Amino acid sequence: MSSIESNVTESRVFPPSDAVVKKATISGMAAYEALCKEADQDYSGYWARLAREHVSWKQVFMGVEQLVVSAGFDAAGAVVQFEQRQPA
Repeated sequence: MSSIESNVTESRVFPPSDAVVKKATISGMAAYEALCKEADQDYSGYWARLAREHVSWKQVFMGVEQLVVSAGFDAAGAVVQFEQRQPA
């Protein structure tokens, strides 16, 4: 029995169109790398910042360690419910 060996290496880069770039949440590679660095340095703080900035809360957000996330899906799309644990 023989094995298949690939000798093809792809090195081309296909940049996004200007229209896609204008609509992007992350402005480019430097911004992406900054987000990765922030997450590496303070993982919980990174996700807490995103939760405060991008999620509407009915109660005061207390931090990522207190969250229990449950998700369900229906015919209309994804439904995500966030439940907050009581502090110990």
